[in-house]
Amino acid sequence: MDFEGLSQEQSDRLEYLFKNAPKRLEDTVNRLMEQGRVRGTNKMQQPTLFVYPEITSKPWHDVADYPWASILEQNSEIIKREFMAVARDTNHFDEIKSSITRGKWTSFYLYNQGRRVDENCDRCPNTMRLIEDTLGPALAKNTGISYVYFSVISPSTHITPHCGVCNLRLRFQLPIISPANTCTLKVGEETRTYEEGKSFIFDDSFYHSVKHLGDENSYDRVVLLIDFWHPELSRLEVEATEILLPFV
Repeated sequence: MDFEGLSQEQSDRLEYLFKNAPKRLEDTVNRLMEQGRVRGTNKMQQPTLFVYPEITSKPWHDVADYPWASILEQNSEIIKREFMAVARDTNHFDEIKSSITRGKWTSFYLYNQGRRVDENCDRCPNTMRLIEDTLGPALAKNTGISYVYFSVISPSTHITPHCGVCNLRLRFQLPIISPANTCTLKVGEETRTYEEGKSFIFDDSFYHSVKHLGDENSYDRVVLLIDFWHPELSRLEVEATEILLPFV
């Protein structure tokens, strides 16, 4: 299998991975090379790149299945304090303009497209220690499809329905600031309301959208967002993904 731009070392490693990882890996790569996109059969799950087969695909996942999530919830006040400190200087925040019809959406990146933003991470040492120590190898990084950041939306913001690139990773959101009964997340056909300190885990390859229903008298909603590898992937599949995604 030939990918232009791969080093010989990467090519040799991929050959080993294809031989030893589940066959679905090589099958999916072959389909991507032939078709350019592997569409899902579920109308609510239409990622921009592919649906990876034979792993559980559902809009919402049970937070209780991930013990590290409760650790982050228990430390939400620590995370909030560090966010409040960095929020005093908005020069380090980036505005996100995709999938938004009104309002404002900004981010403070800790990992951006899989790469650690050291300057920002250094300003949130306790948050980063919690994330990296509790998730360990489950933390999705080294690929352009994964992020860790504080997501901030202002009152009256509407992020329209959209799908992520694939279902290889899941998305964790921990609301650290959220007006009561005001901000919602819809994934698939189910809508849930944000509540400070109560996290969500969902598959963003399904259509999802966010609404802040507050007015000018309300305040911003802030969540800590973390992408992590789907737990049914083998370590060999993760390694292959880290090598291949820049070339797909």
